[in-house]
Amino acid sequence: MEDYGVMTAADTLRIERLLPGPLERVWQYLVDSDKRR
Repeated sequence: MEDYGVMTAADTLRIERLLPGPLERVWQYLVDSDKRR
């Protein structure tokens, strides 16, 4: 499962990924559904 994520606790899955672009733009894409259309 290490290819996809790491269980850090029984109820916690940690996933890390490099995304193209600055943090602010990536965050807006995640929280603003209009940007994903």
